[in-house]
This record gives sequence, structure tokens and C-alpha cells, in this order.
Amino acid sequence: TDLSETYIPSRLLLSEIQINKGLFNAAIQTLLALQKEHRLNFTIKTALIKVYLSSYKLDDALRELRSIRNSQFSRTGDYASLWGQYYLARKNNYHAIKYFQKSVKMDPINDMNYFELAGIFLKIRKYKLAKQNIGKAIEIDPTNVKYRSLYSKILYELEDVSTSIGYLRAQLKIFPDNPMLISNIAINYFKSGQAKEFERYSKKISKLSKKDDSFYKFLIKSSKMDERFGDVIKYSKELIKLKPGDLK
Repeated sequence: TDLSETYIPSRLLLSEIQINKGLFNAAIQTLLALQKEHRLNFTIKTALIKVYLSSYKLDDALRELRSIRNSQFSRTGDYASLWGQYYLARKNNYHAIKYFQKSVKMDPINDMNYFELAGIFLKIRKYKLAKQNIGKAIEIDPTNVKYRSLYSKILYELEDVSTSIGYLRAQLKIFPDNPMLISNIAINYFKSGQAKEFERYSKKISKLSKKDDSFYKFLIKSSKMDERFGDVIKYSKELIKLKPGDLK
């Protein structure tokens, strides 16, 4: 950005880095300054709305969404998807599903919409619909490990722990040493009461150079349930180091 202040992609990337570091106000200022220079650029507007959503400034996100409802962009699948993300942040599953499905009709090759729908359906225990949607996401982008991870969680609910673990092990052959896949195997072993296997996979995770945030979230949740509050603090600190931009 120092070399070229007019190059939009570098300034968008700067805001993305600021978000990941938890510097939300700095990211917002970066995007607001950029928006003043390029008022009709909807890539910038989209990035700004997403920052407002990730920083829980939901009223600001709503204001921005409404400000472009009569624009040409409002007739795109991306705009409908932003409304879906807004309602997801508001924990309004009904409207989130409605807008993600609207986005899918307008743009049937946007895999993220199917992923979001699968996540909501899993949450509300509509497992067959969850499986159907994540299957479509995987078809569009078979290299996305997040999609494979969610599919394993759906298998856990629809079938059993062995099927879920078997699927994850098969994926590890395609994506060796992937921290998300290994974390999910460990979590499955914990849920099914297989303590030795859980410990074995936990040690594998500790040796990886790259960590997965979902594993620490699970450890925090299980520590709370067992009232091991010292561990809650310990794992929360580890999670903050790993994901400083995750306000939750």
C-alpha cells in the first residue's frame, strides 16, 4: 500500500490482515477510506459489511445492506448471501436459510452458500438436508478441508462414530497431517469415551506446527462441562494466540 495507494487489492488484503489480528477499528477505517474514493465498488462494500458482521457491529452492517438495496448489486447472489450472513449473526436461522437458498438459486456454483446451509441444518438437527448441502459444496470445491470436516460431523449424527472416524482417516490420506482432520478424529474419540485414542491424537496435534482452532474450542467446552476452570482459562489463552480476530 505504501508503493501504490491506488491499488485496491492490496488495501483489501491489508484490511483482511487487520481483521485476523483483531484490529477491527483499523480495518473499518481502511475500508471506509477506500470506499470514499470508490463509491461504486461493491467488492469494497462487501468487505466492509463482512467486517461489521465479524466485529458484531450488526446495526452498521444492516445500514450498509439497506444503503445498496436499490443498486444493481442487490440483484446478485452475493447480495442475498450477505443477508444470509447477517441473519446468521443475528441467530435467526429461518431468515438465514431463506437468503442462502435465494443466493443458491441465483448463483448455484457458490460453494460457501451450501456450506453455510449445511452448518445451519446440522445445528437444527435436519441431518439429511445438511448432508445434501455439504455434498454439493464438496462437489464444487473438493479441496476445501472445512467441507470435509463438516461432512464428518454430519456422518457422526446420521450414522455412528466409527463411520465418521473412518471417513476422516480416508481424508487424511488425501490431506496428510491436516490439523482440522486430526482434531476431529480426537474429538470423536473423546465423545465416544475412547480416552486412550483421544490422548494419542491429542499428542499428534501438539506436535503439529499448525494448530486448529476447533480443537481448542472443543477443549474449552469440555473443560466447562467438567468444571475444570483452570483449563478453560489455559485453552482460551491458546485460542486467543491462534485466533486474535475471533471476538467470540
